[in-house]
Amino acid sequence: MTFAQTPPLQLYQNVASIWRDSGASADPLDLIEIILEMFVIARRRAGVKSALEIDQGELTPSIWRTLRAELDQELELPASDRGHHSFAESTPGLLEKTRRAVAEAISSKPEVIDSQYARALLRFLVHAPQTGLRRSALGYFAWPDYLAPLLAALMGKPSEQPVYCPFDSSGWMPLLLADAGWSVDCELANSQTARILLLFASLGDCKLKAHVNDPIRQPSWLDGEKLRQFAHSAAITTFGLRLGSDFTTESYARFPVRFHYGEGNQIAHVIAQTKGRAVIIVPESFLFRTAGGERDYKEQLIRRGMLTAVIRLPRDVFASYANVQSSLLIFETFGRNNSDVLFIDASDDLGVKARKKDEPANGALQQIKSIVDARRVTSISKVATYEEIAAQEFNISVDRYIRDETEQKIENALDSAKAVELIDVADIIRPQAVPSVGETGREHTLLEVSLQDIQPDGSIRTPSKQIQVDDSALGKVMRQKLELGDVLLSVRGRIGAVGIVPEFSGPDWLASQAFVILRLRKSSNLSPLILYRYLASPLGQGLMQSLATSATVPMISMGDVRKIRVMIPTVEEQREIERQYDKVLKLRSQIKQLEKLADDLNEASWPMTKISVTTRDKNVG
Repeated sequence: MTFAQTPPLQLYQNVASIWRDSGASADPLDLIEIILEMFVIARRRAGVKSALEIDQGELTPSIWRTLRAELDQELELPASDRGHHSFAESTPGLLEKTRRAVAEAISSKPEVIDSQYARALLRFLVHAPQTGLRRSALGYFAWPDYLAPLLAALMGKPSEQPVYCPFDSSGWMPLLLADAGWSVDCELANSQTARILLLFASLGDCKLKAHVNDPIRQPSWLDGEKLRQFAHSAAITTFGLRLGSDFTTESYARFPVRFHYGEGNQIAHVIAQTKGRAVIIVPESFLFRTAGGERDYKEQLIRRGMLTAVIRLPRDVFASYANVQSSLLIFETFGRNNSDVLFIDASDDLGVKARKKDEPANGALQQIKSIVDARRVTSISKVATYEEIAAQEFNISVDRYIRDETEQKIENALDSAKAVELIDVADIIRPQAVPSVGETGREHTLLEVSLQDIQPDGSIRTPSKQIQVDDSALGKVMRQKLELGDVLLSVRGRIGAVGIVPEFSGPDWLASQAFVILRLRKSSNLSPLILYRYLASPLGQGLMQSLATSATVPMISMGDVRKIRVMIPTVEEQREIERQYDKVLKLRSQIKQLEKLADDLNEASWPMTKISVTTRDKNVG
């Protein structure tokens, strides 16, 4: 097997250095595109005088334009933004310098640019952070080395039928699947991305076709006026996508509900084009939403037996560009009637710790594949019925169904104790955004309790944050003012912070939107102190963490807050809790006194004594 003399990283760095020295600030994709074009031209014109075999010196812009036009026609490449080509053509000597760097890489022998070298270049681009591609269209996510084999394993043995792979956010997925032996039909909105994938496919002898279109607004893989049906599909949704108000019409009956975020539309689109298995990577936020269209759509998918498995991936799977929790969903859109779902937690087996131990990724991949194929229940997997998922309001996050040892202990303790749901003993108030200053010109100053105002003993100090409210909005705002004995529970960001509103609180205290306000009913037979002690205990904190989502900003949904199970202690236990709390307050008071004594001693000891003496002497003089 023959390899080029220059490794991919060195070649890329050489070309990037040439462009920087020429005054260019080229996007990494621009460099990759022009390098690939030169590679493909050299390979396809081996033995013929080409751009890489100029006898009389410089590669001129006119020759380069002719060669590119021939390449575009021969490979049926989509047109792309040629801004970087214009720069190269207008900068004296830049094309020739780039040509020489590429020519050196292939040792003036185009025939060495074979599929093996193409794969080496692809692996470098996919996994190496040096190129900066992670923030480009193709580098939407960084790709860990196990992800493509995992997708290929879950999709089964490559067949003659093509796999459908849409969306720019899928990045290198179409090419990686093609490199694994699949025939791939992809659909992308970015023409440069499609062009690069096709150049790579030509260089690596891969079966890949690309349509340049927006798959959601104007799908292009059609059979007549209907969507083409694929036996396999694979995609990565665009995390946090919003389609906007211009997306109003739908001609293919793909979207049975109105989605809040665009990843729901993308999932529905892939399913509409699949008659077989679809493998789709989604953000955790889609899984835990329990309201609106997303909730209703998940119910439909599970009731119809389409969603068959949810596999939690490591949090670092797309780090560092998008360090959010994600999961892989498997859909069977044809011939399955069961309405249970297999949940697998692969975050440890595929995570950083496992990779640091040099544990073979292939073993973990085969284990996951065998669990999926046999739908086995193991220490990392569980099958949940429709009824179990419905009880969770169709929150399909894996951690709702697979408990770790600590979570299981908490659940066992709650099962064995007298416990009620929080909504049964307390009114739960979610603070709303305070309106900005209005037009009356009459403002009122209120104080807002923030997370930093919660003290270690649960007391709340006088808030320092002031907010201005216009007189016209005061009535609405004051309906959510805090009252003596309210318990504040943080459900966003720093999950689980708990505090009790004290007696000295003024009539103008509000809670920030990080909290929910828990106001115990008189019929609850609980005191605010007991509720505080329960929520602040290791058991209560563990319960809060188990309910928190794994989004970029952790949060607990209002539905989950209402269902928090609260232990009800006996009268004797409540009295003992109050006695213990009094002891805690006394101990914390003693700690503060000791800290003050230590500070005073530190301020009065050497070398501060020298300053005192010197000052006194000067005063005497």
